[in-house]
Amino acid sequence: MQGSPYQAIIATGATPVSVRIPSDTSNFCITGICGLFNGQILIADNYNKSLKLLDLQNKAVVTFCDMPDHPRNMCLITPCQVAVAV
Repeated sequence: MQGSPYQAIIATGATPVSVRIPSDTSNFCITGICGLFNGQILIADNYNKSLKLLDLQNKAVVTFCDMPDHPRNMCLITPCQVAVAV
């Protein structure tokens, strides 16, 4: 992206997606988000100690992974690996 570092970015076409799953024990708190190469989104839910994989076409959580501690952030390492800070 070129231009001024203070240039505003406008998002259009936002789609609400519920990230709540039956095993959640509290409200969610998204502390990390990572776009995957297949178009899915991986989110870190700090309050529920889990990672959740979102399918934006179906607007739903397709799977999740419980974490040993509260995930703080994450980043994509390879197309099939994510590093998670807990």
